[in-house]
Amino acid sequence: MKLCFILAIVFTFYIVTVFGDHHHHGSHSTQPPIQCTRSNEVYGTGSPCAACPWVKNPNRACPRNAIIGCICKPGYVRRTESHDSECILRENC
Repeated sequence: MKLCFILAIVFTFYIVTVFGDHHHHGSHSTQPPIQCTRSNEVYGTGSPCAACPWVKNPNRACPRNAIIGCICKPGYVRRTESHDSECILRENC
């Protein structure tokens, strides 16, 4: 009886090891899903209104929700409202 129990445990371990859920192995990666290649950008979550129009007019309403993707590094903002515009130093707005 003990032998059957031990064999069952070994067999279960084998099955889990060989056929286990491999989807979680990549989830521990520290790499972002995309690489930000433009100057002064990093991958993260930020405000789409982190741009010169809002720096110049802080009372301007921000009509959009937070974005996840390439955002400006701390101290930098987008030159224009467009997500495609370059990131410049905040004081250069």
